[in-house]
Amino acid sequence: MGNYNLTIYPVQIILYVISLLLTVYFFIKPGRFIFILIKIYFTLSFSWIGIVFFLIIGKDLKLNIPQVFFF
Repeated sequence: MGNYNLTIYPVQIILYVISLLLTVYFFIKPGRFIFILIKIYFTLSFSWIGIVFFLIIGKDLKLNIPQVFFF
């Protein structure tokens, strides 16, 4: 788990900043465009976590490949 934290730490800060900006933009100007951006953000965020944790760091876990797709 320590390796996981060190691996995702810089990207995690970037993802938090992006989520904060999207949330502010959502409250200022809601609409179809921001909904699409939020969906793209969630897709990239969950993909990042699935790939880094299950494929790169969790190679020794059972069923790590199917878990990437489920995540």
